[in-house]
Amino acid sequence: MAALGELLGALAEDGAAVLFSSHQLDLVQHLCQDIVTVDHGRVVLEGSLEQLQAAAGRRQVTVIFARTPPAYWSAGLPDVDVEAADDRHVRLAVSADRDPGDILRAARAAGPLISFEFEPPSLDEMFRMAVAR
Repeated sequence: MAALGELLGALAEDGAAVLFSSHQLDLVQHLCQDIVTVDHGRVVLEGSLEQLQAAAGRRQVTVIFARTPPAYWSAGLPDVDVEAADDRHVRLAVSADRDPGDILRAARAAGPLISFEFEPPSLDEMFRMAVAR
């Protein structure tokens, strides 16, 4: 990926228009300035990664606990959906305007943390949300 990214970046810096098409949205996310995604001939996302993430309206919260937290520790948090969970890892979906401090306080109350991440969705996640509508 680094060699391809370097080549495309060098071409773009030299003023060439580069059209990159791929089903690997992680590559698209890292290589492209402007993004257009298509589903069955219909444009479903269009803009820069930053614009798309700002418009997504959702954020991902990933919490890794030092030990297994109490079951349903996040149940009292409004507008929080558990996307995935196992023994010590929890992935939540929240609205973009949600205060991550509330979630962090609830997680800390549930047990010691190894990590806490609050981030916008990836291009792949945004595409899946767009085609699910």
